[in-house]
Amino acid sequence: MYKFVLCGLMVCFLSFSCASTTPTQTVSEPVTFVEVVDVNGMMRDGIYVRANMWFVDAFRQANSVIQFSDRESGVIMGKYIFEIGGMPKNHYRISSTITVEARDERYRISFTDPSSSLLWSTMAGRNADSRERPIVDKELADEIMIRWQRLANSAKQSITSSNTNTNSDW
Repeated sequence: MYKFVLCGLMVCFLSFSCASTTPTQTVSEPVTFVEVVDVNGMMRDGIYVRANMWFVDAFRQANSVIQFSDRESGVIMGKYIFEIGGMPKNHYRISSTITVEARDERYRISFTDPSSSLLWSTMAGRNADSRERPIVDKELADEIMIRWQRLANSAKQSITSSNTNTNSDW
């Protein structure tokens, strides 16, 4: 009887010692990023063409696709897929919607609707459940915001660069 009680206590101790002691912070608002960029001297069509070219350059994964494109209204929308994580963290696949709306001399870039699927977990030591879920973890949301900021900067550089030749009389 003494051995069973001792084994039970050891199991309880080991299971509690493996548990995380730091509470996970959650996000209180939807995770989004919106930036309006002034492009003096450029008309909507030029911005639209350069934004479309940027989408093609930025969407390198096969699952990242342009889902809607309307030159007349100057709107391009796409689903962007990327991965975050690694040792000692979990590894996630993130999916989000990117929208670029072009107007004369400015454009707005928006990142919305992020969801995550856990590809593998270092805690579980195995492949994890790959169902898509909304972003609730603050640390993951912060990493997504950093990636979105880099993408917005990449778009700004590509769209505003004077090296991009959108003229058809080359």
